[in-house]
Amino acid sequence: MNFIWFAIIVLSIITAAITGKTNLINNSILTSPAEAVMFCFKLMGNMCLWLGIMRIAEKANMIEKIAAAVKPAIMRVFPEIPPDHPAFRSVTMSLVANMMGIGNAATAFGLKAMKELQKLNPFKDTASNSMCMFIVVNSFMIQLIHTNTIFIRNLLGSKDPTNVMPAITLATFLTLIAGIIITKIYEKIYSKRGP
Repeated sequence: MNFIWFAIIVLSIITAAITGKTNLINNSILTSPAEAVMFCFKLMGNMCLWLGIMRIAEKANMIEKIAAAVKPAIMRVFPEIPPDHPAFRSVTMSLVANMMGIGNAATAFGLKAMKELQKLNPFKDTASNSMCMFIVVNSFMIQLIHTNTIFIRNLLGSKDPTNVMPAITLATFLTLIAGIIITKIYEKIYSKRGP
């Protein structure tokens, strides 16, 4: 990957030199770092806001209520995890945080979930079916609230930063279903082969 980035940089410099637009590269080198830092600060403010809202929702037991509503679906997708095991709660909390568009909050739950799933794993040197499924579902979870996307589109001057929400929700729904189906197919293939 480093080679690809290096090649892009070299090709950009060569193209700029050939076309006589080296001033554009110079301007980018001088202005882009400051813009990137300011963008990160603005994004950090948005992140703090939504993490705070997530914490309030968690303290008000809203996350628990959402988790209880999606529990039957999660039990079907993760049949190997006992519902009373700490892994089940961590998996559920991570998925709900992702569903609410707060992937940063989901990370802590996700790390805890993997740690708990490893305790249930009979083969400690190989990822279990539940661990693989968790990675897939966590990666492709349905996004109901697109906090970062809306914020970034707003920062970049979009006239209607929320107009992409239906398309993103549909795309994440379809990729989630496809990911679950493909993972279940692989589970069946590898369960026939044995450990």
